[in-house]
Amino acid sequence: MLVDSASLASADHATDEPYYVEYHNLALKHFTLETSLLISPKEKHAAISAFSFESDQPDFFLRQLTGDFTVTENEARVKGMVLTTGLSSLRLDAMMKDFDLFGGIELEQLQKKQVRLSLHAHEIDFNELKRFLPQLEFMGNRLALDLETQGEFGELD
Repeated sequence: MLVDSASLASADHATDEPYYVEYHNLALKHFTLETSLLISPKEKHAAISAFSFESDQPDFFLRQLTGDFTVTENEARVKGMVLTTGLSSLRLDAMMKDFDLFGGIELEQLQKKQVRLSLHAHEIDFNELKRFLPQLEFMGNRLALDLETQGEFGELD
């Protein structure tokens, strides 16, 4: 479970220029979102053709988030996702079959589920990512990665 540490502070805490994103106090500018949604009891699908914004506190620029995202009672799929920020860039295609995300997740139940993953991250800046997920504080500065894998989740190399 991830907890926004700012939500643990009192509502009247100091509002110095934060390093971490304070989700309860976030102002975005130049916000663009173009998407289509399908929401039914058995399927949720979002096709995002454009999503971008800027934030001053903290200083962050989401240049592009696009892709097709689908969750059904039998699989979860990300197709053609592109994420570009001021300091990071990645492309992702992923799918997990034969599980029900709507029914909740326990990691040990995923061990034998079929997965396909293609991740091309030619630049990930962990200092930027830590602003959203402080739990990644132990990670280094930058990473480049090309990963293609498929098979059972518990047996991926």
